[in-house]
Amino acid sequence: EVLNGLVALGYARANIYVGSPYFITDTGLNTGSTGFSGQTRAGFAAFVTAAAAVAAEYGVNYCDLYAETNNPAFIANVDGNDFIHPTDVGHAQIFAAWRDRTLAGTTINPRTAPASVTPTGGAGQITADCATVAGATGYEFVPMLSWVDGATASDADGTGAIMGSLAAGSYRVKARAVFGDGSKSPWVFAAANVTVTAVDTTAPTLTAPTDATSGATGGTLSVATDEAGGTLYWFVSTSATPPSAASLKAGTGAVSFGNQAVTGNGVQNASATGLTAATAYHAHFLHRDAAGNDSAVASGDGFTTAASGTTFLSDAFNGANGTLLTSRPADTGGSWVLQSGYAPSVGNKLDGAGGVYAPQSQGGYRNTAAPPSANYYVEGPMKQVAVIASATCGVAGRMSSSANTMYFARWNEASLGFQLMKLVAGTATQLGATYADTGFTAGVTRLVRVTMNGTTISMDIDGVTRASVIDGDITAAGFAGMRIGTPATGTDTNGVHLMDIVAVG
Repeated sequence: EVLNGLVALGYARANIYVGSPYFITDTGLNTGSTGFSGQTRAGFAAFVTAAAAVAAEYGVNYCDLYAETNNPAFIANVDGNDFIHPTDVGHAQIFAAWRDRTLAGTTINPRTAPASVTPTGGAGQITADCATVAGATGYEFVPMLSWVDGATASDADGTGAIMGSLAAGSYRVKARAVFGDGSKSPWVFAAANVTVTAVDTTAPTLTAPTDATSGATGGTLSVATDEAGGTLYWFVSTSATPPSAASLKAGTGAVSFGNQAVTGNGVQNASATGLTAATAYHAHFLHRDAAGNDSAVASGDGFTTAASGTTFLSDAFNGANGTLLTSRPADTGGSWVLQSGYAPSVGNKLDGAGGVYAPQSQGGYRNTAAPPSANYYVEGPMKQVAVIASATCGVAGRMSSSANTMYFARWNEASLGFQLMKLVAGTATQLGATYADTGFTAGVTRLVRVTMNGTTISMDIDGVTRASVIDGDITAAGFAGMRIGTPATGTDTNGVHLMDIVAVG
């Protein structure tokens, strides 16, 4: 620690002297107060070896006082005093040894040190390089905080070294050359300190995962990182509980696991594979920087894979403006019929632009095409044509043919958000929280999906799962359809229109 400070602060090696302990007899080693007496010869000699090693490590002057004072005159002087301390005769011998027997640093360590070392500080790490030395087979670098050595980093190819997992602070970096015979040059120090900043261990900023088109193999997962470089680890499972960092990096228990190099700040994309169709998943992420520092584990909003199987209903709602929905069959599927429990004075109409709207009150309609099972999804783009207070528009599934019973995902103007709902014999219950969307204004379209997979009922907005619950109140397959509400008079130029519909099961 002392030599680090002296050399780093500019003291010339030729002006620094290290001497070993002088010789003491066995009697002297066993003389003295508690804590000092009882030293062994081997234990005392270890300090002599250490002094020589330190002088060689730093390339400074060294004097082997132990050897120089192991003579009868010095021993007689010390033993004739108190067996420990010399008097004038001993002091004179020590002085003569420093003056006449000190070896220059170039002799104690003749190896050539690098001419310079250049460090660069970063978040939790330092990267450093040094000037090359002829004949060297590698280099060693050590960061010092308050002149205390940190962990040694090696560089075998001359391209520099990375010292990681460092606490924030001001460091001085030293380097030395390593040679094929195992010898090492004296340390050379950087001209100035370098600053290490604290590692940002906050979790990556997530952007919502999206479902694949097919649904059977998963889809694209997106995560935004605040550091360029490093590795992004991702882990997809049916659990919303984040895994430990170790489990995430190992992929333990993952349905889909992977890692990829981070190409720069911003959004990174990875693909989950081998996922089960029509299943709710959660994506978890961790970012490891180039120095091996890990962020916290972060979790996405979750996503639901598409139901695999057959499209049993699709309708682009093509037709003349004002055409009643019930006057024509769906493009794929059956006829449109009024859902039980609804009796609008004027039924839902086509808007002439590939959409359908409710002219008056609630317009609940189901299609007579039967789904192949109770597990399917219904989705369609909803366009905010012009705002009408308290308007609603939703896609529905498991619609009963004999009761006002269904699951549906809707826009609710009164709440300025999307909601997952159920109706059981006319009694409405919201499932999960409202997904607020103040950006759903005039001219904006959102893709809305309701998925029913066993007792897992979920709502996706633009491919992102915004609500997912366990609910077993409606288990029959029922039918797919819509539920559009317009408290005021709805027209082809206002309200929220359903622009098309598709149901896959």
